[in-house]
Amino acid sequence: MRVQRGVYFIHSGIFWKIISVFLFVITSTCIKLASDEANHFQAVFFRSIIPIPILYAIAKHQGLSLWGTKRKLLFLRGLYGAIQLQFFIFAVMNLPLGDVMVLVSTSPLFVAFLSPWIAQEKSHSFVFWMIPFFLLGLSLIIKPSLSFNLIPSLSALSTAIGVAIISLVIRKLRQSDNPLTIVFYFVFFSTLFTLPTALYYWNPLSTRVWIYLCLSGISALFAQISMTYALRLEKASTLALFSYTSPVFGYFFGITIFKDRPDVWALLGASIIIACGVFTAKVNARKSKSSNINQKA
Repeated sequence: MRVQRGVYFIHSGIFWKIISVFLFVITSTCIKLASDEANHFQAVFFRSIIPIPILYAIAKHQGLSLWGTKRKLLFLRGLYGAIQLQFFIFAVMNLPLGDVMVLVSTSPLFVAFLSPWIAQEKSHSFVFWMIPFFLLGLSLIIKPSLSFNLIPSLSALSTAIGVAIISLVIRKLRQSDNPLTIVFYFVFFSTLFTLPTALYYWNPLSTRVWIYLCLSGISALFAQISMTYALRLEKASTLALFSYTSPVFGYFFGITIFKDRPDVWALLGASIIIACGVFTAKVNARKSKSSNINQKA
């Protein structure tokens, strides 16, 4: 029985979501480790171009075309993902890793807000009662002021909105296009947009930084594939609960590797956001499950 449960878990969307979250944090860690030499444009470029030959090799082995079928939605996923990645890398290079992960992990709340319009997945009214607590948690982390730190904080928050939109677009693509195709459009557009600026603002890089940047691209590729598989297997609203493992990973790596020391207000804000997100995700998933049972009845 335990073996059967283990096999079921490995083939579930929840398993792939947790793997995806962990690999995204690894990607961010590698980029932050490289940020003492690499600039923002180089980080985005390597994060994008490294997966392309790997995707091509896998697709060729499987006899798969990477250009897909629903090309308008794929184009949207690629374009919006390329823009969102710029904001994310900027935040990673300028903020403590744990804070970035908390701010980005607010994406499930935006998923709940946007689901009715993008994915036709109904969100329940209780979600909107979370907004005051959500804003309180954000203010404790961001500490609004006119200082430079406000800009990367807003960049991380815009990334959360972007991740929410992309998650819902992927939900619409899950029946028509292979996960490799969906990821390909993202990295292709990101590479295309970043190549001119990366070349123009090129900095010399040591071997250590080359390794970190290459690892960021590889881990990001498998994080994207894992996320896409998760969204094919499970609703975005259900997976939202497990997005809140990213702040745990983020603060762990931030404290152990970068010697970050989050203050008590940031930790309190993170706790409020995580509590709101977990509560919202659990209730939303429970209500969605009840709705499905009622429809079948």
